[in-house]
Amino acid sequence: MAAAGFRVSPFRKLLNKIADNLTDRDMTTLKFLCEDKIPKAILSGISDGKAMFAELLSRRVILDGDLTALEDLLQECNREDLVYLLEKFREETVDRRQAPSNGEHQAAGMAPRRGGGTAAVVGSMSELHRSILRDHRATLVSDMHTRHVLPYLLATGILTDRLEAEIINTGGSRQAMNEALLQVLPTRGDQAFRELCTALRTGSQQNYLADALEQAENSAQGLDRRPQPLVMTDSEGPAYPHADFSLQDANSNNTTSILVFKFNPNTAHRDVRLSHDNNAVYRETIKNERTETACGRDQFVDTRFLPNPTVLGDVSVSSSVYYWEVNVRSSLTYRIGVAYKNVPRHLCLGDSNASWCLVHSLMECSGRHNGKSFPMNRPSPERVGVLLDFGGGRLSFCDVERRRILHTFLAHFSQPLYPAFSVWDGELSLVSVSEVPMFL
Repeated sequence: MAAAGFRVSPFRKLLNKIADNLTDRDMTTLKFLCEDKIPKAILSGISDGKAMFAELLSRRVILDGDLTALEDLLQECNREDLVYLLEKFREETVDRRQAPSNGEHQAAGMAPRRGGGTAAVVGSMSELHRSILRDHRATLVSDMHTRHVLPYLLATGILTDRLEAEIINTGGSRQAMNEALLQVLPTRGDQAFRELCTALRTGSQQNYLADALEQAENSAQGLDRRPQPLVMTDSEGPAYPHADFSLQDANSNNTTSILVFKFNPNTAHRDVRLSHDNNAVYRETIKNERTETACGRDQFVDTRFLPNPTVLGDVSVSSSVYYWEVNVRSSLTYRIGVAYKNVPRHLCLGDSNASWCLVHSLMECSGRHNGKSFPMNRPSPERVGVLLDFGGGRLSFCDVERRRILHTFLAHFSQPLYPAFSVWDGELSLVSVSEVPMFL
């Protein structure tokens, strides 16, 4: 029997719930990420999530008042469902401290949260809206940031607590949760379509997805027939609503030039080694130099959990359209992309809003920006082509030999962009290009 007055803290309850949902693969990833925080002798004796969290707590790596480290670990495990639980815990902690009334929520322009009740909107969605969701299903499953969309749909009554829990418990990945959400929405009434569009704008800040859904609705009703491009993720070619709209059309008014550059040794992480002509880069870990050699101001340094063997190119792009290629056949784990000059040196490429990249490893192949991944299901390329349309706000990665576009970002670039590279094994080398591939 528990002692009088004993209560388990909400934070401990959260850790217990997360630990119960960790898989063997998650534990392997966590042990790898924590090798520089926990001695290997202790790590080898950790068999489950509870033991792992107990050790991290004792070493003050994760703290009750700071969930940043725990969130980073769960994101590296690709457990969007558990990150969502973490964000809910943050919100509930703030709610407990502030405890505003419904009137205060509404005065601030926020929808009141409906806890456990019946959603206000029920019934079936119209066939038009069902058809639009079916047509855009692949892109929504791949791109939608569920953990930012669900709270809004719960607050507006489209989802109940029970439905939210069922979606979270579908399998762990963001794509699995997106699949589950798209199964539920057609049963929650026609208003669910409009609330989803609003959630994409205000919750996940994905205006391009909301624009695509609303444009499809307007086109079907004969109100507007302008083509609206979608971000391409995991597609053979451009994922546009209109088949006659392509990258060639987008670039038709701009001549594409070959970008000639070398790796900039002044930006290279201390584990990065460059060839004599600065055209190739590989990683060499020399532990003795870590404590003896000071880092230059522009050099990349390790992240909190991962090595960060990164280097930038020695030229920048601030206008026009440029193309370059990288030979990746001798590396399994790398990141290739672009970054602003002020990209944080302690973060990996793609983990801040100042860099965009293609991520490749044995466990992952995806586009990545601002800590968000866009998975791809593609064979490993041997040569990666990069097409940057600065003024048009378009960055494309392609598999040169298979003549396929791997991923495209649409963005507003506000500063000059530098080619950026990270290599954890093998070698990356710049390719001397004479012409831009015709399929681009």
